Amino acid sequence: MTNTTVAAKIVGIIQQMQKVIGVLLLTAVIFVSFNAPSYAQSSLCTSIVSQPQPQSGQNNRSSGNFTTQDCQGPRLEWRVPGNIEFNVMEDKSGGTDPVILRDARSGTVTGVFGQRSIYIANPRNATESFTVQVLNIQ
Repeated sequence: MTNTTVAAKIVGIIQQMQKVIGVLLLTAVIFVSFNAPSYAQSSLCTSIVSQPQPQSGQNNRSSGNFTTQDCQGPRLEWRVPGNIEFNVMEDKSGGTDPVILRDARSGTVTGVFGQRSIYIANPRNATESFTVQVLNIQ
């Protein structure tokens, strides 16, 4: 094998490696773009402090009332510490309060709720008061 033949083979191998590296880099860029965390384009809409269990004299309610009516959305992400789960209920004066979000946990994504008075209810896996953050996400 001559030096020219060896050099041609080396150049061919280098060109193939450049193509493979180019494809790998493009794949990495696409992967990062499509898998960027949702909080990359989020803003805090509201937050509410909840007790770890229903308030005294209440069957479900563990927080005061709040609203998401003014949230920009179009979607909302709910965040809580650890593995806490909870429901969101609508405060209906003189009636039974319906559950409007069941088994929410950190990372749950919903639309914007149109109800004016909602509250955190029946938290699970909480041992102390915790804050629920509601974020606007794109």
